[in-house]
Amino acid sequence: MDQSDFVGAQKQMTIALDYTNAHFPKDNYHRLYIVNLLGDIFYQSQDYQQATEYFEQVLAHNNSSKVKNQKQQVGAYIGLGRVSLKLKEFITSQEYLDKALNLSLSIYGINHSVTASIYFELSQLSLEQGRPYLAIDQLKKALEIQKLILPTQHKDCLLY
Repeated sequence: MDQSDFVGAQKQMTIALDYTNAHFPKDNYHRLYIVNLLGDIFYQSQDYQQATEYFEQVLAHNNSSKVKNQKQQVGAYIGLGRVSLKLKEFITSQEYLDKALNLSLSIYGINHSVTASIYFELSQLSLEQGRPYLAIDQLKKALEIQKLILPTQHKDCLLY
């Protein structure tokens, strides 16, 4: 994707957020979902400061114990962990990814694609920290989960 694609995606998500705020003011779940998407878009465009602000918005406005809102918290913690990893803030990345993993395990359990993706992110962190054996263990966990929840010939399993 080039920069104009990111700008277009940002505009579309901002329109969606404005629409949700105007027409569904009590719909916190979809608002947080869109804000998480905006964080992801800015992360992909390498604007880590803006991405961080969106992910932190999700956490600031999500003090609900409703499971569907906690799912958005998991996404925000993953996003913040990824941003911190890009910025070489390894301790902070570990803290966010641990929060994401703990919350994911309590919501989804071990055998879920979100949990697998967190183990994958943790493996990337371990590699950056020079801990290849831990990274391998985390990748194995991600693969084991993916094998349980996806057909054996699924393209995501074949990547491992």
